[in-house]
Amino acid sequence: MFKSNFSWIYLILIILIIINYHTQNNIIHVIKKPPSSEITIDSYEPEVNIYYDDIDQFLLFGEEHPTGNVWNYILKNFKNKRNKIYLNDKNYIAFVEKSIKLASDNWKVPESLIYAVIQRESNFYPYEVSSKGCYGLMQINYPVWRLAFKLKDPIQLFDPSVNINLGTRLLKHYYEKYGTWKKALYYYFGKSDKASRYQEQVWSLYKHYYSKLKM
Repeated sequence: MFKSNFSWIYLILIILIIINYHTQNNIIHVIKKPPSSEITIDSYEPEVNIYYDDIDQFLLFGEEHPTGNVWNYILKNFKNKRNKIYLNDKNYIAFVEKSIKLASDNWKVPESLIYAVIQRESNFYPYEVSSKGCYGLMQINYPVWRLAFKLKDPIQLFDPSVNINLGTRLLKHYYEKYGTWKKALYYYFGKSDKASRYQEQVWSLYKHYYSKLKM
């Protein structure tokens, strides 16, 4: 009986060691495919959605990589304790980059502006949650937008491809309504005494990202 219990304890310890090893080596799928029920809104194209599991690892930061300057800039200036596990993961970077490119092409919003909003809203930490119920990379306000975007659970907004697509759609909505990207930023934040400061902060970041993408 004693030997049998010892064998079970030994087996459990081995399993825990293996799990810890994989965690420490960042072999993590931070994003899982959402349920089969797709998020749909007007003009929303399902093929815009890509998932972390589908991205092949590829060369980053080299001359062949068109946005290497952007990610080098992010890693040098904005990596911190909260986001470093993600910014150290080349697959995660590839996933976010691809999501930004697809959303930019789909909604005709400058890539530099999307990068800037993500930087200001979440610092590239995909599980950011605010006290007002804003979720994910672009801080989509779930209580405000859940019906319009047919969201069933705020957890859906932790998927960068979903979050970036919807956030970019909102930027385009405000651009079409108010006429300039700078005004779009003001209303993206929401009417408050802090909106003007937010607008200037993101616009400054936008100019930085624009210069990096054009290098």
